[in-house]
Amino acid sequence: MTAVSRRGLLLGGASLAAAGALGSSLPTAAASPGADRHRPTTPARIRRWAADTWASLVAMTDEKTGLTADNLAGPLAEKNRSGYTSPTNIGGYLWSAVVARDLGLISRGECSRRIRQTLRTLDRLDRHAPSGMYYNWYDEATGEVLTTWPVDGNRVYPFLSSVDNGWLAAALMVVGNADPANARLAHEVLRPMNFKAYYNPTVGVGGAGLMKGGFWDGEPKPGEAIQVGNFLGSGPDVSYTAFHYDTTVSETRIASYIAIARGQVPAKLYFGTWRTFPASKDWQWQEQQPTGQTRTYLGIDVMRGSTLTSASRRCPAGAAPCSSP
Repeated sequence: MTAVSRRGLLLGGASLAAAGALGSSLPTAAASPGADRHRPTTPARIRRWAADTWASLVAMTDEKTGLTADNLAGPLAEKNRSGYTSPTNIGGYLWSAVVARDLGLISRGECSRRIRQTLRTLDRLDRHAPSGMYYNWYDEATGEVLTTWPVDGNRVYPFLSSVDNGWLAAALMVVGNADPANARLAHEVLRPMNFKAYYNPTVGVGGAGLMKGGFWDGEPKPGEAIQVGNFLGSGPDVSYTAFHYDTTVSETRIASYIAIARGQVPAKLYFGTWRTFPASKDWQWQEQQPTGQTRTYLGIDVMRGSTLTSASRRCPAGAAPCSSP
């Protein structure tokens, strides 16, 4: 197995969750690679994927810190880890431990032990103090914030991503509810994380606001377009990315969902991103112009748009229900 990527970690978590939904029994033997490539997907096959995914996560996770490396090169047994981890990597490991427990891959005790180890490390990691947010890259073996990239020695400018912190916060909420033995610690780690630090209330559809991609609390990466500011209103100003996340149909919405759910930003943020792009002359580059109705929610005009797919109209994920064609 080579290069298990951090985005693969999100997909792997989905594989574990799918297997969990299908039941806890597992196949007793694994097929050879490629043997069932053309066979239909079955519950047993999905469960085997889950077992393999969990084995990969265990190999990617440092035994002392409980932090999961971004990727792994070569056979799992060699544990040739990348030397860096992110909030997304760590979050993926936490929620995967819960599913591995529910599938019977690990015992309840092992699940709690693994989660506790990771939470204790998270509790001592350096963060951006005013917002409680985590930096994008840490050494998975020591927990130190990376300032030099382990692959090539280039300088790292510590960055705090709204999306990566969103995934970690989601994982903390999962384990806080699913593992009573660690609920208090999970909530303690989550409590300081304030997503208001990313929320710009002056932009978005109808002025609903949008989330920034992230910020540097020190020197920003050279060549990056930045905007200096402080949406949190606490601590020194930071250097924000010039861009915002303005589409609903992407993983970036996780940060918005959590910020709204925790009461850190107004609920109208939910309606500030595009479900479909507008059907107007300014957006004629689209291959297909959306159709639909405009409705008002929390004072924000929202295009309940859809595009034609085969014989039916379908809204993008996260949009309000569409009318029949």
